[in-house]
Amino acid sequence: MLGLDVSGLMRPRPGLASRGSYLGAASGGAGGGGWNPATYGSVTAWYDAANDGDITSSGADVTGWADRGPLGSDLTSGATKYPQLGARTINSVVVPEFTGNMVMVNLTPAQYLDASTGAVTMMAVATVDVVSGSNNLISLDAETGNRGPIMRANNSCEALIFTDGSTVIASGTSISNGVTAVFTIVSNGSDTVESWSNNSSNGSDAVAGTPWKDTDPIALGGRAKSPLEGNFDGLLGEAVVWSGALSGVDRQAAELELATKWGIDTAPWA
Repeated sequence: MLGLDVSGLMRPRPGLASRGSYLGAASGGAGGGGWNPATYGSVTAWYDAANDGDITSSGADVTGWADRGPLGSDLTSGATKYPQLGARTINSVVVPEFTGNMVMVNLTPAQYLDASTGAVTMMAVATVDVVSGSNNLISLDAETGNRGPIMRANNSCEALIFTDGSTVIASGTSISNGVTAVFTIVSNGSDTVESWSNNSSNGSDAVAGTPWKDTDPIALGGRAKSPLEGNFDGLLGEAVVWSGALSGVDRQAAELELATKWGIDTAPWA
């Protein structure tokens, strides 16, 4: 993955006719066995460090991360420092390491949420190095103002939902520094948001106000603010966004596939 030409990020992968074919190519690597998040719902973004060629780098600096989803929301490094590819791994796969003021972004607004309801599901595999109050894993909030959902891995897996200026947070079960987990938030877009870490519910909260349903930028490791905020400390192996709220059964099944792929103890899903 090191030393690839940045321009290669935009080329279709061998054997794939177009961007729309990406979801037809299951994700391998890391013992993945060919998992495909489209099995469980309408994928709007999918970033997977286990796929050779998806990450573009210059030396150890991560300069791009290709989107395997249908919208083609490829990411570039938007902060003053680049996420790093070094010796650190998740399940023997070298993955991007974020250490403050590092963020991968696509500032072109796209329809990641359900356009009718604002419902969304976010899921990520990450190792949290430093537990803090603003460890943003996936952000879909706007470049200006507070609107749209954010998934954080701070003292728990936290869902931060902005609705008409109101802030709703679902959090609870604590995690510790150095923990690798599957983090998930599900917002039904109308009145409830809930979050989980390794299938442990962090609780749910009521969502007041009108949910945000419009298009937004996307960011990993921070927020697409101006100036860009990069504030996640840890490793990020994979991130998926679905338009709509996954059912409990589908959420657990998708989490279990990711846990198996990335070498996370599957006992919490037994």
